[in-house]
Amino acid sequence: MVFLIILFAVAILGSVLLLYLEKKRSQKDTKQVNSFNEIVSDVNEFYQIEDIYEGIIHKDDQCYMLAKIEGLNFTVMSENEQNVREDALVSIFARLDYPIRFIANTVIADTSEEARRIADLAIQTSEGTMQKYRLQYAGELELMRAERAVTTQSTYMVLPGKNKEELYDRYQLLASSLRQQGNMLVTPLTSTEEVVDTIKEILMPNTIFRPSERFTYGVDSNIYLSEKEVLSYVG
Repeated sequence: MVFLIILFAVAILGSVLLLYLEKKRSQKDTKQVNSFNEIVSDVNEFYQIEDIYEGIIHKDDQCYMLAKIEGLNFTVMSENEQNVREDALVSIFARLDYPIRFIANTVIADTSEEARRIADLAIQTSEGTMQKYRLQYAGELELMRAERAVTTQSTYMVLPGKNKEELYDRYQLLASSLRQQGNMLVTPLTSTEEVVDTIKEILMPNTIFRPSERFTYGVDSNIYLSEKEVLSYVG
């Protein structure tokens, strides 16, 4: 009789333990799903682009322009030169009545295009020292790409506007001021290919591929980026 009571108690205890473990597992799964949804939500809020057309990014009834900044390298300036340049930049940006954003990133240089060009030249070259040199040169360039041996640093500026006309007006005024007072060159990205490739470099700086190469047709048409595509970039 005592044995049966003990056996019954063990069975009840085992059932309770199984229910507890199942509840914990369910809570863990729910937490993981909620965590994933939170990540998706954050990505969606940060990078919810409606479309890109002729280099202009459209989002939330606003237009945005990506422009590359060149000529700004404080590491090669003297202290006096840095102070003069900083004062000029502060004066320029203090006059703006709209927000701008700066993005600086370091990316792996893609030497494959140059490697293909040299290899094509080698094929067209008669056999001899020059052909061997070009083949070796192309091979070294491809090896540099594979080993991620070369990196480049770029700085971009994001300008907002209600429409394309306002966007270009703001760009022309700001670019002129930066060129005259700050000795800086600001070049807008005017093609869809440049924009999508730059976005890829910002999101995935350690990978080498060009999203624009996938667009065999309709390069100048609207390109819509879905949440799934964004997740494939940042995931």
